[in-house]
Amino acid sequence: TENEQDSLVLPIAERAIALAPQDPRGYALKGRALMWSDPSGAIQAAIQGIDIDPTFAPLYAVQSVAFTNLGRWQEGLRNAQRAYELDPQDIFVLTSYQWPLTYVGRYQEAIDYLEGAIAISPNLINPYFYLAALYRLPRVSQPEMAIGTYNRVLELQPTNAKAYLRLCQTYANVNNARFDVAQPYCDAAIRLDPNYGEAYMQRGQMQYARRNYEGAIESFNECIANGSTRIECWYLRGFAHYRLNNCDDAWGILEESRPMAVNQNLPTVVESIDNVMDAITLRCPGYSGRSVPTPVPPTSPPPTPIGGFG
Repeated sequence: TENEQDSLVLPIAERAIALAPQDPRGYALKGRALMWSDPSGAIQAAIQGIDIDPTFAPLYAVQSVAFTNLGRWQEGLRNAQRAYELDPQDIFVLTSYQWPLTYVGRYQEAIDYLEGAIAISPNLINPYFYLAALYRLPRVSQPEMAIGTYNRVLELQPTNAKAYLRLCQTYANVNNARFDVAQPYCDAAIRLDPNYGEAYMQRGQMQYARRNYEGAIESFNECIANGSTRIECWYLRGFAHYRLNNCDDAWGILEESRPMAVNQNLPTVVESIDNVMDAITLRCPGYSGRSVPTPVPPTSPPPTPIGGFG
């Protein structure tokens, strides 16, 4: 995943800074490694780099993404604009600009910058995924453009499992969902990457929607076995067992799923779980009168120490 890649990059960035403390590229690399997981730390790294070279565009691009992730969108836009003024041909600068633009609803401008990045480097894959994700947003709602973009990725990389999964998800989420068209793309993603937890999740969701509960349970089990933390693989698996009258399995899985949904701050999922557990108490022998468990509220993370970001 992107976060895992960033964790691998961080030691390299730290080493680069140690070897060449007056080179802004090390600070930009460190900022890129932190801008998703620790945006405040990314901003700090970028500021250190700007102190060395205030004209190095990627440092401002790092800040644009980091400020956006902190909800400070105007500062994100200001830094993105400064990065673009300094180097309008830098791919990272162009792809970064789309994040604050998207969050303030300037979708067409975000699309334009991504298309600019693709025009400069048409064989680079990530801008295509960002562009297609924009087309899939409800307020943009151009699934046909998303489909075309993912197919372009497959022209460049015919074995890209992520592109197959995104095609599957796009067809599954259009109006009048096309599960019959979508599922072969999920199947293709799994053939290419048998450990792709998210692909099993999407296939399981479609199987559940089509009342193939046995198949859904199998897919959700594979989702969990392959390390996915997506809540759908837990609670929908419980729902599928309930639909098959496997009350014991359903209850046990939903008991496990409910605190997960609470910790992930998903109130609608918690409500759905409660409804099914209530139904189990009404319809399943041996469960009459059982109360739905109430998990301990999630523990808040400790505050960041004053004067530092770890």
